[in-house]
Amino acid sequence: MFSNDFSFENSPDATEDLIKEFFHSVKMLFLRFLYYGFPLRGGIDYGEFIVDPAQNIYIGEALIRAYKNSEEHEWAGISITSDFSKLISDYGQLQGLLIDYKVPIRKNLNQVLKVIDWPNDQTIKQKQDPEEYIRSQFQKYCKPLDDKAQRYLKNTIAFLRDRLNSVGSRNIPFQ
Repeated sequence: MFSNDFSFENSPDATEDLIKEFFHSVKMLFLRFLYYGFPLRGGIDYGEFIVDPAQNIYIGEALIRAYKNSEEHEWAGISITSDFSKLISDYGQLQGLLIDYKVPIRKNLNQVLKVIDWPNDQTIKQKQDPEEYIRSQFQKYCKPLDDKAQRYLKNTIAFLRDRLNSVGSRNIPFQ
């Protein structure tokens, strides 16, 4: 997924609105794929990018950085690269949509990154048992789960628990 050309040189309010809409779209895409049984792992970055969908051409440093960033992660979730996080750090409207989280990475390590706060969405919070929902979505098309998928599931549920149990997470609506 990518956005049309925009610059941080434009109106700060318009830029913030566009970024907010983009992140919201990413969250909705994540939740839709999860609903159909395809937990996603992804990264978001900002930079020059050449795209020609008709020719299936997608080239750019931002795409490579986002891919490399998310490739190390062992969970289902969407993270923002550190450099892009710095560029958007002053945009207050993104609170409630992005949070800082210790993302589980390979070799049993963690990396603090801004991530899309998908557990804060009403479609997750209204589930009678959100953890069971996540388990069933992971197992929808591959049962039993292999060791790698089990780790991703465990880490995804840990993120879900952290967000649903955090103070105020149930009271921050996305507008």
